[in-house]
Amino acid sequence: MSIYKFQEHDGAFTIKCKGRKPVTVSVEGYGIRVSNQGHMPFHTYSISQACASELVRVWKPPLSKRQYFVASKTFQKTAPENPIGPYRYPGESLFKPEFVISREMIRIPWVGWEPKWFGINNWVKDQCVRGICKGISGHLPRLRAQIPTDILAAQKKIFSVGFNVFSPNLQDPEWWGQISEWTIRDIGKYRGAAAIAYLASGETDSNPAGLDNWLSILSPDGESYTSLNRTLMNLPGNILPSLLKNLRSVRLTRPIMDRVELIALCAYLQKHQRDARPYVGIFMNARRDEISRAINLFTNSEVSLRGQKQIIGIIEDIADYSEPHTGRLVGLAERSREWHLQDQRVRVLKSNNLNEDDAVAQPPISLPEVQGITFLNTVGAILAEGNALHHCAASCAPKAHKGHSYIFHADHGGRTATIEVDPFLRTVTQARGPYNKSNEATRWAERILAKWAQELPEIFK
Repeated sequence: MSIYKFQEHDGAFTIKCKGRKPVTVSVEGYGIRVSNQGHMPFHTYSISQACASELVRVWKPPLSKRQYFVASKTFQKTAPENPIGPYRYPGESLFKPEFVISREMIRIPWVGWEPKWFGINNWVKDQCVRGICKGISGHLPRLRAQIPTDILAAQKKIFSVGFNVFSPNLQDPEWWGQISEWTIRDIGKYRGAAAIAYLASGETDSNPAGLDNWLSILSPDGESYTSLNRTLMNLPGNILPSLLKNLRSVRLTRPIMDRVELIALCAYLQKHQRDARPYVGIFMNARRDEISRAINLFTNSEVSLRGQKQIIGIIEDIADYSEPHTGRLVGLAERSREWHLQDQRVRVLKSNNLNEDDAVAQPPISLPEVQGITFLNTVGAILAEGNALHHCAASCAPKAHKGHSYIFHADHGGRTATIEVDPFLRTVTQARGPYNKSNEATRWAERILAKWAQELPEIFK
């Protein structure tokens, strides 16, 4: 039997729970209001989250001993077998590590595994969401019936293209009243119209009446044209609406209905908003397979095209190259990669008076004999690692040369990573995959090298 009770009112319902302040869910304008949480769309999970936030306010630390005990026992069942490693508070590097941490847990030697405070709060909130989500789903249809069907469809489409971010204007009847009936239907039907409506709703001086000409809003001269019309009416999903604003600065020579192709073009336009754009034709005509080959060549690895931010970051890096180039995108990526590699090498080597062939300091103990883990024993190897994985490993080369850190490369499960070990702390201080992201290789190598680091001699005792 659920501990949550639902009580219906005219145009609203209340959630009651013993020991908690009641939470009221009501229709306000063209949206939902949850007590003091403000406006939100008709989205069951979002409303459940808002209700849970209201209900768990009294669970904020410090918790009672009983509540802390219950949450602790729940978390102990999921205590990791292989924690991240030792943790030291700042300023305590002269002492042995007293704590071991994982992503959600902290182990204190004289207590055992205990959840972090944020872990307890998130766990309690998740329990509330599970408990009330089903009940809210049963009551929402009655509230939803009070909103016009076309408005609901348009809100749903805007909510999807906006990655669950919603503007208060979209719940305002006056805002919707300035838009024609046909445009509202277009917003509910076309992803491009929804993306433009999302952008318009977030503007402080929003003019919703201008949405009636939504096909021309992203045109550089304010007039719609065939290539842009077909692009917007067949807009692919999972593209940030803010990225599409860059189309205002260029006239498309062809419809772009592939997600990767459109992201690549918009990312390039975004990179050079105020600069000359010598490669705009290259990006406008680049096809998906060509973009994939260029990205893989530039990163020297197989990169998934699902991550939008990753694609944008790589394209912006490629676009850093400013020398004349009249070929295709793959050739541009190759030239840009060589330019980045040479530029980084020159900066690191020159500022620290190093050469690529200089050997780094060797650890005082034998290296870990684990397949997939390689010690980077020269300055040049560390520089190449940073360029291949697109992170700041190059900045560690001077420290490694002096023996203040040990840098390793890891290959595991088809993933790559770079790991830095601090010989003074005798622990792993950094574990990064391509573009500073964590992956299976970072977690695997971190566990192994954390154990190896403990075998290093103590410099401070």
